[in-house]
Amino acid sequence: MVLLPKYYDELIRVRHHLHRIAEVSGSEINTSNYLREYLIKNAIGQCTELTDTGFLWSIPSGKVGPKVMFRAELDALPIAEVNEFDHRSLTPGVSHKCGHDGHMTILLGVIIMLSDQLPEIGSYHFLFQPAEETGTGASAILNSDAFKLEADYVFALHNLPGYPLHCVVCKQGSFNAAVTSLEIQITGKSSHAAEPENGVNPSMTIARILQLASQIEVPNMSAEDFSLVTPVHVRVGEKSYGVSPGDGELGFTLRAWTNDHLDKIKKSLIQSVSNVVEENGLTLNHEWKESFAATSNDKSAVELVQRAAESLNLRYTNLDKPFKWGEDFGLFTTRFRGALFGLGAGEDMPALHQPDYDFPDELIPTGVNLFLGLIDLVSEK
Repeated sequence: MVLLPKYYDELIRVRHHLHRIAEVSGSEINTSNYLREYLIKNAIGQCTELTDTGFLWSIPSGKVGPKVMFRAELDALPIAEVNEFDHRSLTPGVSHKCGHDGHMTILLGVIIMLSDQLPEIGSYHFLFQPAEETGTGASAILNSDAFKLEADYVFALHNLPGYPLHCVVCKQGSFNAAVTSLEIQITGKSSHAAEPENGVNPSMTIARILQLASQIEVPNMSAEDFSLVTPVHVRVGEKSYGVSPGDGELGFTLRAWTNDHLDKIKKSLIQSVSNVVEENGLTLNHEWKESFAATSNDKSAVELVQRAAESLNLRYTNLDKPFKWGEDFGLFTTRFRGALFGLGAGEDMPALHQPDYDFPDELIPTGVNLFLGLIDLVSEK
């Protein structure tokens, strides 16, 4: 089963509309409403509301068989659109610079095709997930009382600028890094800048913490214990030159190839920070934020992705090491067999999260056909 050409123009129109109404994580109300209304009008299946904006669209064949879930993301980014095409974002300061508008459209195409040609066995479920960019959407879905699906397989794709158009990219095991962010608040005692001995200034402690963080990381991407501890924010006191500051803040983003190794890095960093803060007579508060589990691709799921690509005569590339970025799909692969794979968006395309990026419309039928191919293969097993 492949996408019928009669749907091409309609799906491009839909993608452009989704691009225009871009909404940030947790606020995808118009996007979610549009998708549900479109499906109710144009497809078979049933809708299960999971969160304020996230929902699952399910199509059962009527015969017992595999339960397969496909995921797309609803959210856009707080990045101003600089493109001048007709479908540019109408939301000030917000635009789809990661291609989630294209990913949603691909799922719609698959649903439309299944509505025309229902598989003989199994049930097929399409998750429209909020808040992927902040790492909070997948956990909200899995913690929803309404989410009761025990899937045999879960799949998702992500477009990849820098790779040849339509090239399929995948690997077994970790496809992308486990990522989390750390916010640290350090409190001492302020004093007159002429009498710093009467206070406890956190500046040198913060400098020491930055050094400790650089010593913990292993930036060699080929190493099994690869890790990055990247400083993203530092503040000490205020611009008040008569005051020796008594407080400061630091922010880090941590990455590792596996969830277990990221946990080790987290414990090592916070223990080192606690020790140096205590040694210098300061107090510490910290918070972990925006956590993304590593996507762990199942061997059998990866084999299915490769077979689907080959059946469509698409170039297939096996990665030798994971991507360093985080992806909220990883949490689903801690619970279900599945795979996240990449779909080349063109070697000369602007990179993801850049203000001039736009999802290539020509990837829509390719993505639809890959997911349809996975449905055909899973239903044969």
